[in-house]
Amino acid sequence: MSHMVKGKTTLTVENKDILVAALQEAYKGCTIEYNTQAKIYGQPMCDIVCRRGDGRNDIGFRAREDGTYDCMYYEPGYGNDVNKVLKDVYEPYVKGVARDMMKKNPNLQNYIMQETKEVERNGKKMKRIRLQAGGGGTGGGWI
Repeated sequence: MSHMVKGKTTLTVENKDILVAALQEAYKGCTIEYNTQAKIYGQPMCDIVCRRGDGRNDIGFRAREDGTYDCMYYEPGYGNDVNKVLKDVYEPYVKGVARDMMKKNPNLQNYIMQETKEVERNGKKMKRIRLQAGGGGTGGGWI
């Protein structure tokens, strides 16, 4: 059974460029188009369309009034959700947002992003990023 999957994300319009870079990293060779129809069931108009190629369906993003995106795609199988298709996008997106935050905040400009670590929280696996003070200090912590 196949069906259209649509769901809310925490990806923000403010970080549109970071989202596009994360999509390109997650789906090597994809093409990004703006303000066009996604080639999925119903061909909805989307603000961002990731054309994955290789016979895979597009992923569309439509901005919501609250500044986040809805994600739409069409995949075979039952029980799919947005997190499944965006799994490989989240890590580069979060790293990009953290880098952007470090550039904009004077208190974080001397910090460096060291590594990611997978942890379990409330029964869900999550990745955390370690920020460390530049210059080899022992400060820093996980976010």
